[in-house]
Amino acid sequence: MPKASRLRWEIVLSLSRPGVLHRCVKVSLRGRDIHLCARCLGLYPALLVGLVANLWSARSGTPSLPQWVELAIRLIVPIVGASGWGVEQAGVPLPKPVRVVSGALLGVGVGWVLGIHLRAPYPAALFELAAGLGLVVVLALLARWSRDLGEAEELVAEGGDGRKKTDDNGQNEVDPRAS
Repeated sequence: MPKASRLRWEIVLSLSRPGVLHRCVKVSLRGRDIHLCARCLGLYPALLVGLVANLWSARSGTPSLPQWVELAIRLIVPIVGASGWGVEQAGVPLPKPVRVVSGALLGVGVGWVLGIHLRAPYPAALFELAAGLGLVVVLALLARWSRDLGEAEELVAEGGDGRKKTDDNGQNEVDPRAS
């Protein structure tokens, strides 16, 4: 496989640009390294588990879960999982195992609610989850905006062109980080 197409294949599976492949789990398959997004590695299998568990419990007629357990599975667990993404948007890097766990938490909850939705379309649980995840997204984007604004203010304070402003005779000093 030519290098360019291999890189595209790796990026599709990692959901990342080449500069952030450190967020991915590297798997060797037939001598090729494939980078899988750590969060997706937890999310998709857990989504399937949550969906199957919900549908199986409904089909088998087992007694329903206590209300607080169901609330935790369908709302609290996925919001905690999605918060991992939000923390990264705020500029805090998370280790791969934490990314896998946050994806799994999100997946279980979304899978569970999807099972509820497949049995009775548009349940309240679906809208509760959407509102909770929407809140996480809004807070994460505000945190990212705040971080980006702080970085922009730093650049402006430095002169915007990599030069620091000094008071010594009105001279500008070259910032070594700019080179």
